[in-house]
Amino acid sequence: MLVQVVFTALPWKLHRLGMAMTAVMLLFLLSELGQLLPAGLRTGGWSNRLYRLLGLAGVVALTSWLLVPSTVNWHGLLLVLLIVLFVFWSLLRLLQLLREEQDVGRPVLAGAVAGYLMLGFSGGLALSVLETVQPGSFIDVVSHKPFHVQPGPFNAQPLGPAWDIDFSRINYFAFVSLTTVGYGDIVPVRRMAMMTSVSLSVVGPLYLAVVMGLLISRFTVQTQEEEEEASDDRPSP
Repeated sequence: MLVQVVFTALPWKLHRLGMAMTAVMLLFLLSELGQLLPAGLRTGGWSNRLYRLLGLAGVVALTSWLLVPSTVNWHGLLLVLLIVLFVFWSLLRLLQLLREEQDVGRPVLAGAVAGYLMLGFSGGLALSVLETVQPGSFIDVVSHKPFHVQPGPFNAQPLGPAWDIDFSRINYFAFVSLTTVGYGDIVPVRRMAMMTSVSLSVVGPLYLAVVMGLLISRFTVQTQEEEEEASDDRPSP
C-alpha cells in the first residue's frame, strides 16, 4: 500500500498507475486474508470461497471500469457495491486476526496501519466512481481544475474512460475526509458525494477507536503476563 501512495504522488498520467495498484491491493488481500483463519475463527470453507469470489469480482469490475467510457455508469455502481462489501469483510477478518495475536509486535502494528490505508484508498476509489457516475461531484476551489480530462455536460465531447480521472486529488480528499481534517480546498457538491464523504469521516475515527482498543487490551495482557513470568523467575528469599 505504501507503493500505491508513491504511485499516486507521481506526475500526471504516471500517477494513474496508483489506481492500477488498487487491483494489486485486492489481490494481496485475497492472498493474505483469503486463507483459512486460525482454529478459533474458522467459519467454514464456504466463507473463504465466497470471500475469494467477491474479491475476484471486484478486480474484474475495477479493470472494466478503468477501460470503458464513463458514460456506462451502471458497472461503476456495481464496482462500488463489490468494493464496499469486500473491504468491509476484509476489515472484519483483519480485526479478528489482530484480536487473536498474542504479542503486540511489528506485524500487528503493520496490519493495523495497512487496514487504515486500505480504508483511505477504498474511499478514494468510491469517490472516483462517483465522479464518473455524476461528473462534477467535487469542486477544487483552489485550482478550479476538473477532476476529469473532459469534465462532462458542458463539454460537447463525450467523457473518456475513467482512466483519465485525476486519482491523486480524489485520493487526497478521501484521506482528508477519513482523518476528519477538512482543509476545504476540495468540496463535494452533489448529495451522493457529500454522504460518501461523511461516511468516510465517521468510519475513520471508528476504525482507530476499535483498533486502539484491541491493541491496548492486548498490550495490557501481554505486560501482565511478562510481569508474572518475571515474578515467577525470581528466587525466593
